[in-house]
Amino acid sequence: MTDTLKADQDLIVVSVVFGDAITIMTRLKETVFRVSSKPWQSKDGKFSFQDCFTGYPTPGGAHKKRVLAFTPKPDSYVLFTANLEDGWISLAYILSESLKTKALTLGFCKDNVRYPARFFNLLKDGKSIRHVSVRLDNKWQFYQEGAILAEENAANYMKRLIKARLTNENLIDLADKFGISLGNLAELSGKGILLSQI
Repeated sequence: MTDTLKADQDLIVVSVVFGDAITIMTRLKETVFRVSSKPWQSKDGKFSFQDCFTGYPTPGGAHKKRVLAFTPKPDSYVLFTANLEDGWISLAYILSESLKTKALTLGFCKDNVRYPARFFNLLKDGKSIRHVSVRLDNKWQFYQEGAILAEENAANYMKRLIKARLTNENLIDLADKFGISLGNLAELSGKGILLSQI
């Protein structure tokens, strides 16, 4: 899955906010413009995740922030990410709380990044109700918090190889069970907004 992203894009954090797309994108735009002291511009159109990472700098390079939000299903959910290492995940918490809705954050990565970590986090009204992750910190570690969801394949968590307990493919499967068809992230597109620092 992440192999189909650009060679320099080895990790991506995608947030999914459930609800009406126009309402979510309007609130996202208002929130980004409010929390940042720098000026932003907004562009409407059809986008893919690659649009957010065009000209992405090497690690440690200074860059202007971008936030991309689009939807393949306008009445169901909005996908968003940012050109920050954590995908500006705090925006998912803010939107979930202010819109009184659920949000799902998904962290995909290849094993060859410096600090690999894969995770998902289900939010309700701005609070985490389920979190599962695997990460490499000297050795692979597995962590979970909250009640197991019906959409999860909990049998994966018993695998002997810790990094295999939550794979990119597992995250795609989980999203699918929530009605979110991610398939090939590099090819996914939809109508939305691209917010860019000026």
